[in-house]
Amino acid sequence: MNVTSASESFAIKLLEVFHSWDLNSDIKQHISQNGNTIYRIWVRGKISLQRPSGIIYNYTGNDDFIISKRISMTQHNEHPFYCEDLSENSKWRIIGNKIVHVSNSNRISFRTNVSKRILEELKKLALKHNTKINHLIENGLTNMLLQDELPLNQITKSMDRIQYKTTYDKELLLTLKAFAKERDIYINELIELCVQYIDIKKS
Repeated sequence: MNVTSASESFAIKLLEVFHSWDLNSDIKQHISQNGNTIYRIWVRGKISLQRPSGIIYNYTGNDDFIISKRISMTQHNEHPFYCEDLSENSKWRIIGNKIVHVSNSNRISFRTNVSKRILEELKKLALKHNTKINHLIENGLTNMLLQDELPLNQITKSMDRIQYKTTYDKELLLTLKAFAKERDIYINELIELCVQYIDIKKS
């Protein structure tokens, strides 16, 4: 396991915390493709990898953690956390006291760079209406693709883009890729443009 950071002081302090937990850990320094220095704080060894879950989830209640992450982090422990995924698009099943991950063929994971300002606005909108950011984006993309004409002249290159990874409906994403290729437009530009087409009542 490793934690990656561009901050040397953060990396050093995190290493101190890991050492205080008696974890087998160290720091490796790397140069990124952009020429920036990055630091990876590694945790190595079976025992060390199992210990953080006991620390992180020691004082959690019944609903103040992300179930899938706790399952993933504890599945190799002596007492792993088990819980059935009863959601419509389940990600795992429990078969014979083992976690069996289930792939959802209707959704595709996709990563691109999107305006940080737009993502923050979508986050606020999602919280207000009890939905998810990617559901809002899918709603906007669907409505946008139904338009006879798009204001493509409004597309600008945002200077505050950050990496954003989520899942999309498979058919919608494939349609979007074909649409972007046909018009020689980047997908992240279409994602940023689609925000104005979000219909919150139908999201």
